Amino acid sequence: PLPVEKSNPALVIPLIKQIVSSSDPTVRIVAVGALRERPTNEHVEILFRLLNDTDPPLRNSARKALHVLAAHDDFDATIRRLGIQTLETKQWRELEQAAILLGMIDHKPAAKPLIQILEFDRPEPSIAAAWALKKLEDTSLLPDVLELAYKRAVLLIDKSRSFSFRTGVDLQVSQLFQLFGKLKYSPAEIGRAHV
Repeated sequence: PLPVEKSNPALVIPLIKQIVSSSDPTVRIVAVGALRERPTNEHVEILFRLLNDTDPPLRNSARKALHVLAAHDDFDATIRRLGIQTLETKQWRELEQAAILLGMIDHKPAAKPLIQILEFDRPEPSIAAAWALKKLEDTSLLPDVLELAYKRAVLLIDKSRSFSFRTGVDLQVSQLFQLFGKLKYSPAEIGRAHV
């Protein structure tokens, strides 16, 4: 198959359902470029489904395509709505990608649901949620985020947890404390002694 940038949307779109259901990620990724080049609300929905694809480069390409389309008035509201809906799922891959997307497009209503994802049992979505919260800078939620950040930071000293778990928590907590530093949130400095 052709790379995403060189695929011909006119040839790909009529076969889009077969292409996105292919077992080969190099075939599926061709769909992303075509969907981005010939956008409709239905194509935006397909791109959102691809956020849960098993292939990491494909998931990233789908998110980047949605980010490009969010700049267009015709699709911005749909992308924001579907992004929030995706935060309600339990699929870690799409949670991770939706969190990054909503942070990139500065969708402030995503901040509150992102807090719930901070305690997700896999590190990928919880780190992405922390990064997105840092991007969104919702000052009204800082007390809640701080409480959770300290709760998570305590897990770093729990040697019964796996190294990979503690590494994920460390990356997540570092994003949250970057947020506090960026906004000069003084209670984060005062409360540091509690960890």
